[in-house]
Amino acid sequence: MTMASEVDVYLVDTAAEKARLSRYESLLSPGEKERAAGFRFDRDRSRFVCMHGILRLVLSGYLGTHADKIDFLEGEYGKPGAAGGFEFNIGYSGETGLIAVTRVPVGVDIEMVDPEKVTPEMIEEVFSSSERKSYFGDASLDVTDAFFRGWVRKESVIKATGAGVSFPLDLVESRLDRESYTAVCDGVEWWTCGLGGCGPGYEAALTVAGEGRPPTIKLRPLTDRPW
Repeated sequence: MTMASEVDVYLVDTAAEKARLSRYESLLSPGEKERAAGFRFDRDRSRFVCMHGILRLVLSGYLGTHADKIDFLEGEYGKPGAAGGFEFNIGYSGETGLIAVTRVPVGVDIEMVDPEKVTPEMIEEVFSSSERKSYFGDASLDVTDAFFRGWVRKESVIKATGAGVSFPLDLVESRLDRESYTAVCDGVEWWTCGLGGCGPGYEAALTVAGEGRPPTIKLRPLTDRPW
């Protein structure tokens, strides 16, 4: 599989998008509306509606179809894809979301940095024994920074492969000694990098499938809307 030449990544301010919530909700499928209704807290429901409504509007520009008419294909572990040769993935945390669109399998993850989440138990759950020795045994290393940079990298890989939420994070290497790196999983080569420019207090990462030259990543705020 040849790596895509470009990846478009859309940066979403979910708090600002709440003003358009009713429009986004009108675009969702019955299944998406049912999922949205299942959230206990209004904040979580609003973020879901915003991100999935915006996703439909973004994809409509690539597919040349109405946003509410897009049918999503579902992979083996439930990862959705869109017909028409485009792959996508979304991630959101706090009040910031990301939507990645390209021609090959892709995963994107973002996390709001919260030092209270960095406990010995979480470090052991997320990182392998070799990673813990390399990244958390050095007193000069910022443990919180290392934890979240590693976590989003691992999550982006798992989301790109479509392996499902039950896939153990400690089986995915985060390679914090590099800005980007490749790894082979199930015979497919995956390229992973940290994703800057998402705002203070956030860590993000992107993973795409394929061999060859790394793609150009275009981070696109929603200030100039294509719809």
